Amino acid sequence: MKKYSTKDFDRDFPTDDACLEHLFHTKYPDGVSCKKCQKITKHHRIQGRPCYSCEYCGSHVYPMAETIFKDTRFDHLRLWFKAIAYMSVTRCGISSRQLSRDIGVTVKTGWRMWTVIRKTLSEGDGIKFVGQVEVDETYIGGKRHGKRGRGSENKTVVLGIVERKGRARGIIVPDVRAKTLVPAVEANVVKDATVVNNHQH
Repeated sequence: MKKYSTKDFDRDFPTDDACLEHLFHTKYPDGVSCKKCQKITKHHRIQGRPCYSCEYCGSHVYPMAETIFKDTRFDHLRLWFKAIAYMSVTRCGISSRQLSRDIGVTVKTGWRMWTVIRKTLSEGDGIKFVGQVEVDETYIGGKRHGKRGRGSENKTVVLGIVERKGRARGIIVPDVRAKTLVPAVEANVVKDATVVNNHQH
């Protein structure tokens, strides 16, 4: 496989705007489900701001929110993308000082970026789900005495979270009560995702 080069990066992400556009489409692969309009609507970029506006009601969505870029200045977004690219393709790893030199930031800034990106790359399961997400719970376990199906005793409850055309995650929970499931979903799914539950009518 061809190694992703600096030339490739410059072609794919020439500006902060290009990075934001990529982030927008990655976060909302099926379009933005507008909370106010209660449907998927077309959103247009607001010039000079890192957000998009619904063409019907004018409400805004911020692609950088609830990501590792949430506290980042928009004009630093490309620097973050470049740092991620460097750390992802470097086979033997890269130090925070080397990263600082490569992307042209201070040692302190480079260390912060390096720490956040390394944690994200090594703990991929901690990344929240985006877009359209299906949530359902199931029971697993061997043959045991007791009632079957929803509410079964002596079985493990697993909350399944599936990102459309993306990742899947299984989380063991103690029960299927709302006060248990809702926090689990909120901890794993971004706020502006569209959550679908098989038990919804």
